Amino acid sequence: LQTAEHYYNIALVFYAKGPYSKARVSVAECAKIRRQLCGNVSLPVAEVLHLFGKISLSSGNFEDACDKLQEALAIRQKLLGKNHLLVANVHLLMGKANLEMEEYDKAMSS
Repeated sequence: LQTAEHYYNIALVFYAKGPYSKARVSVAECAKIRRQLCGNVSLPVAEVLHLFGKISLSSGNFEDACDKLQEALAIRQKLLGKNHLLVANVHLLMGKANLEMEEYDKAMSS
């Protein structure tokens, strides 16, 4: 799990400083390791999917952002309930992604 954490931290640096392509590589590796060690439905996996969605959103890959965020949302809702702050954070980013794609109805319901 420590190796996954290193990849996560590297992804955060590339997310902040660029390039986003390197952030995507690091976050994908982190997700792979966390899925293997923690299972597909776990908060560590949801956390990395949330970051993956943020990276995709910032790099203009709005559909990919929605896909990653939808998966993070499903996990967080299952484990934390619908009224948790971490669930609300995912809704916010999904709304932004849908707004960028001019999916106004989806943005309003996110």
